[in-house]
Amino acid sequence: MSPAHVSAIDVGTSKICAAIAEINEEARALSLLGWSEVPSQGIQQGAVVDVAAARGAITAAIAGAETAARRVMKGALVSIAGAHVRTLVSPATIQTNRAHQISQADMQQALYQASQIRLKDSHQILHTMAGDWMVDEQFRVRRPQGMHATSLGLEARVLTGSSTAIANLIQCVSSKKMAGAGTVLASLASAHAVLSADEMDMGVALIDIGAGTTDLAVFQHGHLRFAGSLNVGGNDFTRDLASLLHCPEAVAEEIKLSHGGAIASVEGQRAEVRARVFGDQREVAFSTRFLRQILATRADQLWDGMDALLRRSGFRQSLPAGLVLTGGASQLHQLGESCRARFKLPVRMARVPYTIPIENLASEAHAPAYTTLAGLLLWGGQPNPQFQPVPRPREETVSPAWRTAMRNLLSAFMPG
Repeated sequence: MSPAHVSAIDVGTSKICAAIAEINEEARALSLLGWSEVPSQGIQQGAVVDVAAARGAITAAIAGAETAARRVMKGALVSIAGAHVRTLVSPATIQTNRAHQISQADMQQALYQASQIRLKDSHQILHTMAGDWMVDEQFRVRRPQGMHATSLGLEARVLTGSSTAIANLIQCVSSKKMAGAGTVLASLASAHAVLSADEMDMGVALIDIGAGTTDLAVFQHGHLRFAGSLNVGGNDFTRDLASLLHCPEAVAEEIKLSHGGAIASVEGQRAEVRARVFGDQREVAFSTRFLRQILATRADQLWDGMDALLRRSGFRQSLPAGLVLTGGASQLHQLGESCRARFKLPVRMARVPYTIPIENLASEAHAPAYTTLAGLLLWGGQPNPQFQPVPRPREETVSPAWRTAMRNLLSAFMPG
């Protein structure tokens, strides 16, 4: 029997990454065979704005991964992001036989019932996530499987997205050789890679700051409670600089990374940065204090939006484990300090951990910009009723025994 494989495509505003990994049964881990990264085109704030350009960039990323892996990508998990994502609360209850133990099939039936809700014509279900289970009169049951009861209930979170946005993205991924593509919310994939079981149990918010969007996923008692997104990201910091300095965006991006910061401190206010600008002057000197005031203003606006999103979730005051920042744009100097000062909560900067069960992962792939890609691979290696894409992608079959082994190995990366 040939080994099973999982494939992932992280479609972002600034870059598109594709990867192919083999499920290594002997090592009980994934083994990365090859990956590729190309500049993104035709994508803005998680949505396709130019089909031809987006298809070309995605195709190039897939081809690069296939060349490196020496394997054709027949199916893949694709990341979804954007402000079109919604979180709905859907309760469900099914009757069970007290003489028999609650089975995995019973839990799946309850999840299925929770997913049978009326949606706007423009939206479709991305994920149906189990929340707190209820066994008869007992609330907040973690794992009802094996228990006896006359009824099994749960409060599920149904994550939906724009049908148009999803269809346009899948259209850019699909090809004659691609048997199927499943979608996974980008923030859930990132959470799958970087959050600990303790954080998800206590109450934590993952904030994934990309180039075009900032995605939020809130967990408590080991379950997802809310997911949402803002159409604000690292590119907005860059454009603010470019606009106020009257310089090209490429110059502004370089200045942001080398001299920028998210706190407008007085330290270094006399330091000057020379930048190539538009017009006859060609080059102008700016103080680092001025640069950081621009970036700090945008950071404050980002935290305003995130604060409003957290309040809408109902969990703004229920985050003992604080906030975990990841994503490529989270690397802006002092952004963590700015976040901590605003929310008065613990803040942790997250990258792909070296303990992650993915072998052959290059050192540069552990950067915060690749947490979604790593999470997609983990997700594909271990489908789970509480973390399962809807619909599931048509990928190579994996034996039940291997699924059990992977579930035990990766349990630290899964909620409750």
